[in-house]
Amino acid sequence: MKKVEPQEVSRYWSKLPKTHADALLLYLNGNSYQDVSDELEIPVGTVKSRIFSARMILKRAVVEMLTGDKAPGSA
Repeated sequence: MKKVEPQEVSRYWSKLPKTHADALLLYLNGNSYQDVSDELEIPVGTVKSRIFSARMILKRAVVEMLTGDKAPGSA
């Protein structure tokens, strides 16, 4: 299995929409959905949606990076 290098992850992270990256980063730093919602001044449902979308974008990128194949559901 191919090793994922930190710079590769950074490259894909930088391609996330800023709104999604901000929400995911706050959440990964230990904030609750409500905390992220309060910080970004957006509804909790929007926070959950952005975090989910960001995770799926990154997951597809890592799968493609590791296998050279497009992940299911990617364009």
